[in-house]
Amino acid sequence: MNLGSKFDFTFSLTVPVQKGDSIKFNFPEGFHFVKPACFHRNSGSYATPEVLHNSRMVICNAWPQDMAIDTWHVVSIIGVVNPEYSGFFKTFSLETLQGVSSYVYEGITVPAPTHISPGSINVAVRSASVLMTTNTTHVFDLLFEDDVPTDAQIWIKLPPGFRYLTPNCSLLRPLEPQPNSIF
Repeated sequence: MNLGSKFDFTFSLTVPVQKGDSIKFNFPEGFHFVKPACFHRNSGSYATPEVLHNSRMVICNAWPQDMAIDTWHVVSIIGVVNPEYSGFFKTFSLETLQGVSSYVYEGITVPAPTHISPGSINVAVRSASVLMTTNTTHVFDLLFEDDVPTDAQIWIKLPPGFRYLTPNCSLLRPLEPQPNSIF
């Protein structure tokens, strides 16, 4: 949720896209783009992206090659930021456009909804003492599946029966991105 991702659109055309034509990709409410890129996986080429005023549509302008009919094409939209909430999202669609105009050759709607879900958190706890009513320090090792924004808050709720003598929290290690992250 609320993280950068890549969406692959796989489609077949009934009207060819000519060199210089464009394709507009429409995303549901809640999505937006950060430095998007339009990549045609079949040919390994890029088109020039343009984010529209509502921030959830991107036009891939001036394709550098033709796209034939009756062929499965895969276009990756890179730099998509998922919504801040989980759920099922539908009404993804694309429109092929003549040149860089608004004249639509063909419209394609993605039939199945896409599910966006929160990432998981792996937690390990170490305690200096396990004796009842003993003042102790708990160390929580948190490993997030998704990147944590720099302005994020982390809340830890202990079960009933715990008392806080001096409630405080210290970062023992700074938050760092994991290697091999795509963004």
